[in-house]
Amino acid sequence: MQQATLELGISTTIIGMGVVFSVLIILSFTTWLLTTLVDGSIERKKARESALTSTSAEPLAIPVEPVFAPVLTGIRPQTVAAIMAAVSLASGKPLSELRFKAIRRGGGAATAWSTSSTADIIANRQAYL
Repeated sequence: MQQATLELGISTTIIGMGVVFSVLIILSFTTWLLTTLVDGSIERKKARESALTSTSAEPLAIPVEPVFAPVLTGIRPQTVAAIMAAVSLASGKPLSELRFKAIRRGGGAATAWSTSSTADIIANRQAYL
């Protein structure tokens, strides 16, 4: 009885490990195949887009208003435009009233969102005490 049980246990272990490793190999191959296909389609799409843009007679020019002139020290005009649009929406002022003199990162001080989140966490923890 002992030997039959031992043989059954060993054969079950070998079959189980074989199934697990087979599935892992299939998953690994499937992941590799999908990655290869997706990367290939992305490269084809980029090649198609570059071929379309290279056929145009002149490159697209982004107009830069004089408002951006003092700010163009390493920051792209698109970034400045996005910041101006966000400030305009947040403040309620039209873009014609906004003039930036400089855009720079804040120091190590916490942002308003960070401070608000910290206050929420503290308030939630105090509610459970």
